Amino acid sequence: MLKHVSSLTALAALVAVNASAHTSNLLPNSFYLGEAGGVTVQASFTENFPLPDVALRADTFAIISATGTVRPFKNQVSAGALTVLTAELDEEGTYRLTTGERFGRTGHAYRHNGEIIRLDSGFDELDLPVGAELLTSQTVTLADVYITQERVSPIEQRARSRLSLTSKAHPACLRENAPIVFTIMLDGSPMPYQTVQLSRAFGTYLGDEEGLVYTTDQEGQITFETLHPGLYLLMTRHITDAPDGAETDLQSYTTSLTFDVLGQDAFRPGCSSDG
Repeated sequence: MLKHVSSLTALAALVAVNASAHTSNLLPNSFYLGEAGGVTVQASFTENFPLPDVALRADTFAIISATGTVRPFKNQVSAGALTVLTAELDEEGTYRLTTGERFGRTGHAYRHNGEIIRLDSGFDELDLPVGAELLTSQTVTLADVYITQERVSPIEQRARSRLSLTSKAHPACLRENAPIVFTIMLDGSPMPYQTVQLSRAFGTYLGDEEGLVYTTDQEGQITFETLHPGLYLLMTRHITDAPDGAETDLQSYTTSLTFDVLGQDAFRPGCSSDG
């Protein structure tokens, strides 16, 4: 279970997330390979991490090696509620596996008194507040996971979506009993007081519902002081004006990261505490 979250940096609400949308995620069969070899990755949308609800399909999946080489997955097969990706990792170091920026369904929202409100598909314009501006919107999702082969190495830091989520420490070296710090940014600028959701594997069986909600500090950071060893999914969402040339007025971004937290005695070559 979760041990403690810094009240100064996390401002934890610890309430269940409104089950309004699924979260895209990539789940590998292993976060560490002792030698060159194959890896299998489950790609799906979920409300009960890590159980898949809807298969995630895209033509933007990519493997980014420690040296910056970008290539597609070897195979991509969808069956039922999930997509299975396979890849061969032949270079030593840490790989970034990503969905890439994935454009999804379109819909509507309205702006009123400076606030953007999403609308269900069956909305009636007559029900909008007086003076509200009706707008079109499109979802944009990005999911990442990092896998290390033989030894941890520097990772690609480039933001691959306007809404980015990064770890202060190397994402392959996160440990229990040590602060774990993430930064949320939009267009390269930190997002203060931004809502984020943390889901631990099978947390729904422990009363977490869809996840636990926290808020970033004024520097756009969220700090988890002590997480138990295990598997986690961190996600954040933000709807904002679309960039010039987009097909809709707004874009609704969802960015997620699947990561594991190591036990105090776990060994992963290249992490600072492992030599």
